[in-house]
Amino acid sequence: MHESGFSWLAAISLPAWALQRRLYGVAVAGLLFGLGLGLLANLLQLSGGWQFCMYAVNFLGGGFLAGHLQRWMLRRRGYFITAEEPLPRANPGAPKRT
Repeated sequence: MHESGFSWLAAISLPAWALQRRLYGVAVAGLLFGLGLGLLANLLQLSGGWQFCMYAVNFLGGGFLAGHLQRWMLRRRGYFITAEEPLPRANPGAPKRT
């Protein structure tokens, strides 16, 4: 699993991302949360600017939290990390930039 920190698929559609990873409860919760946001915006009669802010937070939150959510679910199911890829090292023989 790549640890880039942001999932575009989860940001665009959290339920589709969750279904791809067989996280069915998360898919249902994401769908209900999206519907709830739409109903809340309609109920409160929010202006276009506030609706944009609300959906932008939802977009970014889903994208940034997706990887952490998947790791948490895997740990709950008994999976664990056995090895991690080390960070790339700088080439010691390369000329220094000034």
